[in-house]
Amino acid sequence: MADLARPAHFQSETAPGESRATSASIKLDIRGVTKRYGAVTAIDDVSLSVGDGEFLTLLGPSGSGKTTLLTAVVGLTAPDRGEVWIDGALATYAPPYKRDIGMVFQNYALFPHLSVFENIAFPLRMRHRDAATIRRQVSRVLDIVELGHTADRLPRQLSGGQQQRIALARCMVYQPSIIVMDEPLGALDKRLRDSMQVEIKRLHSQFGITILYVTHDQEEALALSDRICLMRDGAIEQLGTPHELYFRPRTIFAANFIGDSNIFEGIVRSSSGDVVAIETEGGLTLHARPGTQRVNAGDHIQLTIRPEHMQIVPAGDLAANQISCHVESVLFAGSLMKVFCRTDRGLAIQANLIASRQELRSGTPVQLGWSAEDVVLLQGERR
Repeated sequence: MADLARPAHFQSETAPGESRATSASIKLDIRGVTKRYGAVTAIDDVSLSVGDGEFLTLLGPSGSGKTTLLTAVVGLTAPDRGEVWIDGALATYAPPYKRDIGMVFQNYALFPHLSVFENIAFPLRMRHRDAATIRRQVSRVLDIVELGHTADRLPRQLSGGQQQRIALARCMVYQPSIIVMDEPLGALDKRLRDSMQVEIKRLHSQFGITILYVTHDQEEALALSDRICLMRDGAIEQLGTPHELYFRPRTIFAANFIGDSNIFEGIVRSSSGDVVAIETEGGLTLHARPGTQRVNAGDHIQLTIRPEHMQIVPAGDLAANQISCHVESVLFAGSLMKVFCRTDRGLAIQANLIASRQELRSGTPVQLGWSAEDVVLLQGERR
């Protein structure tokens, strides 16, 4: 993979022509990439490594920089600073066709005048593969996506879900080094989107290809990813497994963006063993286990509790954290009830409870409880 001539303004710790080896397990290495559009910084000094065969999702709201970072990886955007390495080779200014990257788009981008077979065969024909190889490889991926019976059809004769599977098959047939997907399920209805998530996960497992995925849908990111890179304002907010981002968010932004959260602020009043007592702004005293995070009496702190970790405490029972409140409203969602409560001092709290035959009505007094392990201490917001 050739490294093209660099613009004069390009700055790097690596001298032109110098080779920097990367670990064999790293497929994509993004090093200090920055991109500005006038006074707006779209991505700001982002560094990120993606392992061989890993499914990594760039997650974040509109304007967080995830698509700009994706286009820098693909070669559609030239960074103002930083480097992109693919398979241990410098690719920062290599053209897209030299990066061995396959792309799957939201609108599928199938050729309407070509059959399903020819749509999938197109990247192989562009690479001058022989006819026997094309027949074998196209038939193989059609079997994997379970659409062999559609080989002679035109795209317009397929459903939306089938077209998306053909787009995936076309991208995977030539086994590119990396596949990037930019909001590929955004145009599908929920039922089909859920089905396609299972399909993408299955295909990733079967092919073992490295996937860089972009979405603003947190549920999609949690369902598909090996790791999630949560972005905000052009920078990485938190990077980790879906389990880590959901159960151990580091900031208020991370806690609020992924899942529902109850956020509190307070002052550390005491520490006994591995448990700290925190007095919140709403007059509550909460207990938490900070783990390796160091806190001292007098520290101002922010914390979160997931609504599903809260339970109604029966009369006479006790929990490590317990508060009295009354029900304001209930959203019934089949297997789940989202119960919105408020304390006598006006503090709003949400509890997600497993639905039962017991009906909770507005005004009902309840005792909510949760364990000290379920209280997550948050870091201060970055400026």
